[in-house]
Amino acid sequence: MATKAGAGKTVNKGEGSEFYAFLYILGETKLPLVDKDLKETGRDVNFLKVLREDAIYEFTSGNRVAVYVDGATHYFDCSQAQEEAKKVFSLLVNPGSIPTNAPALNSALKLVCAKKLRAKSANKQDLSASVQFPNVPFSQFIGFSVKSYVGKDPTILNASGGNTRFVYRILKNGQTPSGAELARLKSFYPTTVGNSKIGTYADFYRNALKDGFSFNFKENSGGNLSYNLKFIDSKGPELLARILMEQFAAPRTRTPLADLVDEVARKNDIPEIQALGDNFEDRRNSLRHKIQNILLAFTTGATPAVKWTGAQTASGGLLVVEKSGKVYCLELLSGNVVGNYLIENAYFEQPSGDRHSKNVLTLSPGEVTIDLQLQIRIQHP
Repeated sequence: MATKAGAGKTVNKGEGSEFYAFLYILGETKLPLVDKDLKETGRDVNFLKVLREDAIYEFTSGNRVAVYVDGATHYFDCSQAQEEAKKVFSLLVNPGSIPTNAPALNSALKLVCAKKLRAKSANKQDLSASVQFPNVPFSQFIGFSVKSYVGKDPTILNASGGNTRFVYRILKNGQTPSGAELARLKSFYPTTVGNSKIGTYADFYRNALKDGFSFNFKENSGGNLSYNLKFIDSKGPELLARILMEQFAAPRTRTPLADLVDEVARKNDIPEIQALGDNFEDRRNSLRHKIQNILLAFTTGATPAVKWTGAQTASGGLLVVEKSGKVYCLELLSGNVVGNYLIENAYFEQPSGDRHSKNVLTLSPGEVTIDLQLQIRIQHP
């Protein structure tokens, strides 16, 4: 039943990892549960059924899988899914691109009676299944989000042009820079001479901050993202914008959001932070909780482009594909495990300027502004 795609098209590693995780589950029937550091806890989650597109995959006796699709029933052994998963994983770890008509992909699709590599997903849900967690006397049908460390670090929130643009007013001593101050600011901005660029945007922000310029959040130009952040927390846009800028004051790239939260709580330099508590510990705990809620929301249901209703489509947790090929489960039922994993390993990444206009310094009467794109990835613990 597999449909071969046209030559020339390729599969990205994230899409391939989702299919690999699906095959892996069909082969193993259960996944180890891990803590926030992705260390095994000694407990497993058992999969009873997996739903993909219009097909239901049910584990039966004799280590077999029954596939109910298009009014018919097909069977294959779990060991066959294991073999197909190994072939797909070998494609994922290959540094080259993966053609959609690769024999390994078509072979795996044929085994599982699927027509497409990627199933339709509802927001953040990549896979839904009937599962049984340890110490829970009943099974639950829930959704999962797949995060893969094969290739680039997985994303929590992808940049989306105007939807994820944060605009800042630039001030010096509380005033709009002009004259010599404006010239000084412009001197930090990258320039292009011939085919070479002198300076970087990251250096611009760092040098401007060191020189006493401040970047005050003005607006998020994406209305739906702003709505969603306020939906999660009334001061969500202001808090996230302040932490987004703090990355340029950090001593290293890929600084975890947990460390940026500590610094922002310590500096206590905007009213929205000051309102969180009279001491560092209270501010830190409150801010960490709020940012953790934002990360959880954009992991389990929210997206930048659509107004969120609060529904968690990936209510089961995260399925993590390791570079080794092992697949683990961080489940939401254990409370703070997923939240701590996210905030302690998430970091801001500035996306390619080829796809998203950003870092545009705008001079208008009485105002100097610049914009940043929001993109969040998760590094391995």
